[in-house]
Amino acid sequence: MRASLWILALWLLGASAKDILFVNMWNSKSHAGTMLPLAKKLMNHGHNVTVYTQVLDSIGTLNGVGTVETIVPEKYERKGQNDVLNELIWNLEFTPDTIDQAYRIGEEYVVNSWSSESFQGIRRHHWDMVISDEMFPNAGFGLALDQNARFGSKIALFTTTDLFPTYSRQRALSRNPIQEPNYYTRIHQCSSYSPDRFLDRLLTIRDVIFEFARLELISEKVMRQSISHFGVTNFRWSDVYSRSELTFSDYPDRYSYPSAVSNQMIYTGSFCRGAEKFPEELEGFMNDPSKKGVIYVAFGSMVNWAGAPTGAVDAFFEMFKHFPDYNFIFSFKLIGYPVDKAGPNVKLLSWAPQKEIIAHNRTVLFFTHGGLKSLKEAICAETPVLVLPFFADQVRNALNMIHLGFAEYVSKRAITVGNIVKPMRKMLTDKKYAQNIVKVRSMFVDRIMDPLEEGAFWTDKMLRSERRINFEIIGSRLTYLEMFGFDLFVLFVGVLLVLV
Repeated sequence: MRASLWILALWLLGASAKDILFVNMWNSKSHAGTMLPLAKKLMNHGHNVTVYTQVLDSIGTLNGVGTVETIVPEKYERKGQNDVLNELIWNLEFTPDTIDQAYRIGEEYVVNSWSSESFQGIRRHHWDMVISDEMFPNAGFGLALDQNARFGSKIALFTTTDLFPTYSRQRALSRNPIQEPNYYTRIHQCSSYSPDRFLDRLLTIRDVIFEFARLELISEKVMRQSISHFGVTNFRWSDVYSRSELTFSDYPDRYSYPSAVSNQMIYTGSFCRGAEKFPEELEGFMNDPSKKGVIYVAFGSMVNWAGAPTGAVDAFFEMFKHFPDYNFIFSFKLIGYPVDKAGPNVKLLSWAPQKEIIAHNRTVLFFTHGGLKSLKEAICAETPVLVLPFFADQVRNALNMIHLGFAEYVSKRAITVGNIVKPMRKMLTDKKYAQNIVKVRSMFVDRIMDPLEEGAFWTDKMLRSERRINFEIIGSRLTYLEMFGFDLFVLFVGVLLVLV
């Protein structure tokens, strides 16, 4: 019912506005928050914008942008999914070896959402444009192709991180994977990766091959099953990439190693916005004149402290005692843990106004997991970063931050008091980290126009045009034999043999 009322409201707002649907990755509040700035900017341009997500539990409203959710039935097996995530976060390296499992989970979300009124309401509505999250996009690609087939709707993609090697191939970017850090950078490589090192290149090629096998062969088959629910048969990745006209990327394009891009890539994430009013209840703690400053400690919403290795949580609470001249704000929640271990210089919060704390002039260090939003907030606030990366792009982000000179890291495989205290003390006594992040921020925000305005400009142009606003990506149709020129090589060898 809620979905139908929202869609009716879109129609009542007026025929001049276009209806734009963002399809979020399943069960991800983080990805929805990443797409939110562009969604709000498009609303400011007069469009009717809706963000749709399939979730286990409601992720709530998105600060003024219309949302529709499908909450999967209680019978859906949740414990297994959470156990796998906890194991990955705390104990495993992030590799492509089992990445197809995420697409299988996406298929389960589609199946368990299919008969819901909210999902069918989204599907029945005529959307002028569908912007699909590129990460595990079972529902997003299905809705995009379905709307395109039935209504001629425009298709765009949104990537919340850097591109998988497979996805860059689908865009015919011809990126050489060994010329930049591996997407699946291992934790031990955070401070030592180099494309000059043979073993680093070998590991990168190994991961690229495994990812291609998992995505191009296994995951494409899973996606084909998901897309078939929408009446689209024989799905191939190129079906979406050849039809999409734009890719909006939240990944900063000026702080990492150089890589190939195209005129379809629109980087909308390199912007800084001012913090909200700082909470009065924290002002006294932040401005304590007896302290040298405040260190903010937070590791995102996905880190479950109940799954942490033995002694890891204790190491944090013991670490606080080594810095009595600083106050700490620790975003922390673990039922049953004796929080009285925290000293008077520690304030524990189950939720903290992160952006406002990092931007406060008394904050001297941000201890984080290295998620992209946290990284960008640190750059905007010019606050150095101590990073404890867990999975996904966090390890690669840590490598980039260290390479740029405004971060140090702690390995999740060795969370001890000493391993935290040593880099933290180093960063608090060496001014180079603060100086370097000021330089990085200047590059981050130095742009011809506001990135969100640029994203809205190209969206408006795409919606006005009855034809494509750029050329179709023909290269996405090439097979690997054709892409690497093996067919030409065979022809060349054959000609030589005939001549000889």
